[in-house]
Amino acid sequence: MKEAHPLANLFPSLSKARFDELVEDVKKHGQRQPIIYFEGKILDGRQRYAACLEAGIKPFHISFESLPDEYVRGGPLAYILSENLHRRHLRPSEYKKIHQVLVPRLQQQLQEGAVKRNGEARSVSDDTKRDSLGRPNEGRPPQTFKREAVKLAAQMTGTSARAVYRNLSKPRPKPKGDMTAGLKPTDSIRKLIKRTEKNGGSLYIEIGGHGIRCMRMGRIRGGCVSGKT
Repeated sequence: MKEAHPLANLFPSLSKARFDELVEDVKKHGQRQPIIYFEGKILDGRQRYAACLEAGIKPFHISFESLPDEYVRGGPLAYILSENLHRRHLRPSEYKKIHQVLVPRLQQQLQEGAVKRNGEARSVSDDTKRDSLGRPNEGRPPQTFKREAVKLAAQMTGTSARAVYRNLSKPRPKPKGDMTAGLKPTDSIRKLIKRTEKNGGSLYIEIGGHGIRCMRMGRIRGGCVSGKT
């Protein structure tokens, strides 16, 4: 049983029903497309490989390096994306997984490329310290490479840079315990509570980043009264 390449695991496996359909198709028509190997592992076609074994057919494969130049030029990452994105209907959670793997890899490639260009420039002239776009190769903060990586990831996956940033952001931790513990009402809130209780209404207090917002709902003409303290 051949192991799948980590890049192949960017995309989810087929459901059992879809996989059974693939097995039946392989039994009837054989393996139509080769399995692509890279670094001794399955880069593309891990589902076809498993279906062939299930159908009792010996799978055939070719190496990624033996593909035409237009497929190899962008590297294995670009290849696996182009081969799978157009034929799959991905959920938002699956795009999130792809972006979380794709952006760091692209950022690393951009940084390594800048270092390489800088070394080549130094070998030609010590005064040449900028890349082909006129940007200095030395001292560039990692954020600039990340911005470029996000833009590339958005282009490669057919999404927006905003969606990529959203998928990269970490979820905010939920507050533990009672957020109102230890808070003391101000004089204005005390007065508002007294007036509300006197009128037979109720008081809604919301605690946020800018302080405490109170809404008084009672026998007041016009609905409700809101105030900030």
